[in-house]
Amino acid sequence: DLERAEQALQRKVIDHCIGGIAADDFEKSVLNLARLSTPPDTASHSYSAQVDSNALVPPEVARSEDLTAEIKATSGQHESPYAKDSRYERHFDALAKALHRDRNHAVLVGERGIGLQTFLTEFVARIDKGDFTFLSNKRFIFAHCRHTLPDESRDRLLMLLSSVASYAEVVLCIDGFGSMLRGAGGGTNVGALLSAIPRLSCKLVGIASPVDYREILAGDPEVSEIVAPIILSEPD
Repeated sequence: DLERAEQALQRKVIDHCIGGIAADDFEKSVLNLARLSTPPDTASHSYSAQVDSNALVPPEVARSEDLTAEIKATSGQHESPYAKDSRYERHFDALAKALHRDRNHAVLVGERGIGLQTFLTEFVARIDKGDFTFLSNKRFIFAHCRHTLPDESRDRLLMLLSSVASYAEVVLCIDGFGSMLRGAGGGTNVGALLSAIPRLSCKLVGIASPVDYREILAGDPEVSEIVAPIILSEPD
Protein backbone atom coordinates (compact mmCIF):
# COMPACT_ATOMS: atom_id res chain seq x y z
CA ASP A 1 0.00 0.00 0.00
CA LEU A 2 0.95 3.68 -0.12
CA GLU A 3 2.35 3.76 3.41
CA ARG A 4 4.66 0.80 2.80
CA ALA A 5 5.78 2.26 -0.53
CA GLU A 6 6.60 5.59 1.11
CA GLN A 7 8.59 3.85 3.82
CA ALA A 8 10.49 1.82 1.23
CA LEU A 9 11.31 4.98 -0.73
CA GLN A 10 12.54 6.75 2.41
CA ARG A 11 14.78 3.80 3.22
CA LYS A 12 16.15 3.75 -0.32
CA VAL A 13 17.00 7.47 -0.26
CA ILE A 14 18.66 7.19 3.16
CA ASP A 15 20.59 4.14 1.99
CA HIS A 16 22.01 6.20 -0.86
CA CYS A 17 23.05 8.93 1.61
CA ILE A 18 24.89 6.77 4.09
CA GLY A 19 25.63 3.55 2.23
CA GLY A 20 25.08 -0.13 2.83
CA ILE A 21 24.78 0.15 6.61
CA ALA A 22 21.85 2.50 6.46
CA ALA A 23 18.80 0.50 5.48
CA ASP A 24 18.56 -1.76 8.53
CA ASP A 25 19.87 0.83 10.97
CA PHE A 26 17.34 3.45 9.85
CA GLU A 27 14.27 1.20 9.76
CA LYS A 28 13.16 1.95 13.29
CA SER A 29 13.82 5.68 12.90
CA VAL A 30 11.85 5.95 9.67
CA LEU A 31 8.88 4.15 11.18
CA ASN A 32 8.91 6.22 14.38
CA LEU A 33 9.08 9.68 12.77
CA ALA A 34 5.76 11.11 11.67
CA ARG A 35 7.46 13.02 8.87
CA LEU A 36 11.06 12.86 7.70
CA SER A 37 12.44 15.69 5.62
CA THR A 38 13.66 14.26 2.34
CA PRO A 39 17.39 13.68 2.75
CA PRO A 40 19.79 14.75 0.00
CA ASP A 41 20.71 12.18 -2.61
CA THR A 42 24.24 11.21 -3.58
CA ALA A 43 24.80 14.30 -5.75
CA SER A 44 26.49 17.33 -4.25
CA HIS A 45 24.06 19.93 -2.90
CA SER A 46 24.33 23.60 -2.08
CA TYR A 47 22.99 24.97 1.17
CA SER A 48 21.72 28.51 0.61
CA ALA A 49 22.08 31.17 3.30
CA GLN A 50 18.35 31.71 2.98
CA VAL A 51 17.59 28.11 3.97
CA ASP A 52 16.75 27.59 7.64
CA SER A 53 18.90 24.96 9.36
CA ASN A 54 15.71 23.00 10.11
CA ALA A 55 15.38 22.41 6.38
CA LEU A 56 18.51 20.27 6.70
CA VAL A 57 18.16 18.78 10.16
CA PRO A 58 14.60 17.61 10.89
CA PRO A 59 13.49 19.12 14.23
CA GLU A 60 12.35 15.65 15.27
CA VAL A 61 16.01 14.60 15.15
CA ALA A 62 17.65 17.62 16.77
CA ARG A 63 17.17 21.31 17.40
CA SER A 64 19.68 23.14 15.23
CA GLU A 65 20.91 26.62 14.43
CA ASP A 66 23.04 28.14 11.70
CA LEU A 67 26.04 29.79 13.37
CA THR A 68 27.22 31.26 10.07
CA ALA A 69 23.90 32.99 9.44
CA GLU A 70 23.82 34.28 13.01
CA ILE A 71 27.27 35.84 12.66
CA LYS A 72 26.45 37.43 9.31
CA ALA A 73 23.31 38.90 10.87
CA THR A 74 25.44 40.84 13.37
CA SER A 75 26.90 42.90 10.50
CA GLY A 76 30.42 42.77 11.92
CA GLN A 77 29.37 43.79 15.44
CA HIS A 78 30.39 40.50 17.05
CA GLU A 79 32.57 41.06 20.13
CA SER A 80 35.24 38.47 20.76
CA PRO A 81 35.38 36.99 24.29
CA TYR A 82 38.89 35.70 23.49
CA ALA A 83 40.56 38.98 22.53
CA LYS A 84 42.76 38.95 25.65
CA ASP A 85 43.38 35.21 25.83
CA SER A 86 46.12 34.23 23.38
CA ARG A 87 45.98 30.58 24.49
CA TYR A 88 43.01 30.04 22.25
CA GLU A 89 44.80 31.07 19.07
CA ARG A 90 46.39 27.63 18.79
CA HIS A 91 42.98 25.99 19.28
CA PHE A 92 41.48 28.03 16.45
CA ASP A 93 44.45 27.12 14.26
CA ALA A 94 44.11 23.43 15.17
CA LEU A 95 40.41 23.37 14.27
CA ALA A 96 41.07 25.11 10.97
CA LYS A 97 43.84 22.63 10.15
CA ALA A 98 41.58 19.66 10.89
CA LEU A 99 38.78 20.98 8.68
CA HIS A 100 41.19 21.83 5.88
CA ARG A 101 42.07 18.18 5.31
CA ASP A 102 39.95 16.32 2.77
CA ARG A 103 38.87 13.48 5.05
CA ASN A 104 39.38 14.81 8.54
CA HIS A 105 37.04 15.98 11.26
CA ALA A 106 37.41 17.27 14.80
CA VAL A 107 36.15 16.84 18.33
CA LEU A 108 36.23 19.70 20.83
CA VAL A 109 36.90 18.32 24.30
CA GLY A 110 36.04 20.37 27.37
CA GLU A 111 33.99 20.47 30.53
CA ARG A 112 30.46 21.80 30.45
CA GLY A 113 30.29 25.48 31.19
CA ILE A 114 33.51 26.61 29.51
CA GLY A 115 31.68 27.85 26.44
CA LEU A 116 32.33 25.41 23.62
CA GLN A 117 29.49 26.84 21.55
CA THR A 118 30.95 30.29 22.21
CA PHE A 119 34.29 29.01 20.95
CA LEU A 120 32.68 27.77 17.74
CA THR A 121 30.78 31.02 17.27
CA GLU A 122 34.03 32.95 17.64
CA PHE A 123 35.68 30.63 15.11
CA VAL A 124 32.89 31.32 12.63
CA ALA A 125 33.19 35.06 13.29
CA ARG A 126 36.89 34.94 12.47
CA ILE A 127 36.15 33.17 9.21
CA ASP A 128 33.59 35.87 8.40
CA LYS A 129 36.24 38.55 9.02
CA GLY A 130 38.67 36.94 6.61
CA ASP A 131 40.66 34.41 8.66
CA PHE A 132 41.01 30.85 7.35
CA THR A 133 39.84 31.85 3.88
CA PHE A 134 39.72 28.21 2.75
CA LEU A 135 36.69 27.86 5.05
CA SER A 136 34.89 30.96 3.76
CA ASN A 137 32.33 28.87 1.86
CA LYS A 138 31.48 26.68 4.86
CA ARG A 139 28.25 26.93 6.85
CA PHE A 140 28.42 25.82 10.46
CA ILE A 141 25.25 24.08 11.67
CA PHE A 142 25.05 23.50 15.43
CA ALA A 143 22.89 20.52 16.49
CA HIS A 144 21.76 20.20 20.11
CA CYS A 145 21.93 16.49 21.01
CA ARG A 146 23.10 16.54 24.62
CA HIS A 147 20.03 14.84 26.08
CA THR A 148 20.00 11.84 23.72
CA LEU A 149 19.20 8.55 25.45
CA PRO A 150 21.35 5.45 24.76
CA ASP A 151 18.37 3.50 23.38
CA GLU A 152 17.76 6.12 20.69
CA SER A 153 21.30 7.33 20.08
CA ARG A 154 22.17 5.09 17.12
CA ASP A 155 19.05 5.95 15.15
CA ARG A 156 19.39 9.64 15.91
CA LEU A 157 23.08 9.71 14.99
CA LEU A 158 22.50 8.08 11.62
CA MET A 159 19.48 10.24 10.83
CA LEU A 160 21.42 13.37 11.75
CA LEU A 161 24.30 12.38 9.48
CA SER A 162 21.96 11.47 6.63
CA SER A 163 20.31 14.89 6.76
CA VAL A 164 23.54 16.68 5.82
CA ALA A 165 25.45 13.86 4.11
CA SER A 166 25.83 15.41 0.65
CA TYR A 167 26.25 19.09 1.61
CA ALA A 168 29.98 19.63 1.10
CA GLU A 169 29.87 23.18 2.45
CA VAL A 170 28.24 22.19 5.76
CA VAL A 171 30.21 21.70 8.96
CA LEU A 172 27.92 19.83 11.34
CA CYS A 173 28.73 20.63 14.97
CA ILE A 174 27.20 18.04 17.31
CA ASP A 175 26.71 19.14 20.91
CA GLY A 176 26.41 16.06 23.09
CA PHE A 177 28.68 13.97 20.87
CA GLY A 178 29.32 11.59 23.76
CA SER A 179 25.59 11.02 24.27
CA MET A 180 25.21 10.23 20.57
CA LEU A 181 28.03 7.68 20.77
CA ARG A 182 26.90 5.88 23.93
CA GLY A 183 24.73 3.02 22.73
CA ALA A 184 22.16 0.73 24.28
CA GLY A 185 23.32 -1.93 26.71
CA GLY A 186 26.59 -0.21 27.50
CA GLY A 187 27.88 -0.40 23.93
CA THR A 188 28.94 2.43 21.64
CA ASN A 189 28.02 3.71 18.19
CA VAL A 190 31.62 4.30 17.14
CA GLY A 191 31.41 1.56 14.52
CA ALA A 192 28.38 3.19 12.90
CA LEU A 193 30.16 6.55 12.95
CA LEU A 194 33.29 5.14 11.32
CA SER A 195 31.20 3.41 8.65
CA ALA A 196 29.30 6.60 7.86
CA ILE A 197 32.16 9.12 7.80
CA PRO A 198 33.75 8.02 4.49
CA ARG A 199 30.37 8.52 2.79
CA LEU A 200 29.90 12.09 4.06
CA SER A 201 30.63 15.15 1.95
CA CYS A 202 30.20 17.41 4.97
CA LYS A 203 32.61 17.90 7.88
CA LEU A 204 31.91 17.00 11.51
CA VAL A 205 32.88 18.76 14.73
CA GLY A 206 31.87 16.80 17.81
CA ILE A 207 31.60 18.41 21.24
CA ALA A 208 32.41 16.04 24.07
CA SER A 209 33.32 16.04 27.74
CA PRO A 210 36.77 14.79 28.76
CA VAL A 211 35.16 11.68 30.27
CA ASP A 212 33.24 10.86 27.09
CA TYR A 213 36.29 11.44 24.93
CA ARG A 214 38.51 9.30 27.13
CA GLU A 215 36.02 6.42 27.47
CA ILE A 216 34.65 6.32 23.93
CA LEU A 217 37.08 7.84 21.44
CA ALA A 218 40.61 8.27 22.76
CA GLY A 219 41.68 4.63 22.57
CA ASP A 220 40.41 3.90 19.06
CA PRO A 221 43.17 4.09 16.42
CA GLU A 222 40.68 4.36 13.56
CA VAL A 223 39.06 7.37 15.20
CA SER A 224 42.42 9.06 15.74
CA GLU A 225 43.16 8.81 12.00
CA ILE A 226 40.16 10.89 10.94
CA VAL A 227 39.04 12.86 14.01
CA ALA A 228 41.42 15.43 15.47
CA PRO A 229 40.97 16.10 19.23
CA ILE A 230 41.18 19.71 20.38
CA ILE A 231 41.39 19.95 24.16
CA LEU A 232 40.05 23.21 25.56
CA SER A 233 40.31 24.66 29.04
CA GLU A 234 38.38 27.47 30.67
CA PRO A 235 39.40 30.92 29.38
CA ASP A 236 40.93 33.43 31.78
